[in-house]
Amino acid sequence: MHIAKSHKTALNSRLLVLDEALSEFERWARGQTADAVFYEERDNLTPKQRQALLSEIAQLRVLLREMQETLGLKREQQNARQAIVSRCAHLWELLIELEPRYLRHYGPVPPELVEYMAPRAAELQRRVEAIGRQIGGPGKRAGEQ
Repeated sequence: MHIAKSHKTALNSRLLVLDEALSEFERWARGQTADAVFYEERDNLTPKQRQALLSEIAQLRVLLREMQETLGLKREQQNARQAIVSRCAHLWELLIELEPRYLRHYGPVPPELVEYMAPRAAELQRRVEAIGRQIGGPGKRAGEQ
């Protein structure tokens, strides 16, 4: 089937998001969870739910493969390095908003919070930028190719 490049791009990007979500669901169905500082993923799926989820994911992937072949959609390659560098650039921008001057948007900032947050916000930014530099290569800031 011949479809316009703009339609292919739109379909590809949306189906890619679905495919990424299916990978995350599959990870959970296989009992893999995250345990981080500000959140934890609880494994509360029953064995029956796991099996049903894995079965549905498999069926969805059959449909996705058929659509990919029929519509001539491409398979994206996501490189860990590029994903990490890109995420670091985004996180760095997000972390700037932890600086006291940005916290003022939410009301008056107590002096003790300013004193506490200013160095920590700067350290978080430096460390995330360092990850991006280490992965991105020497002399590169997070987000640079």
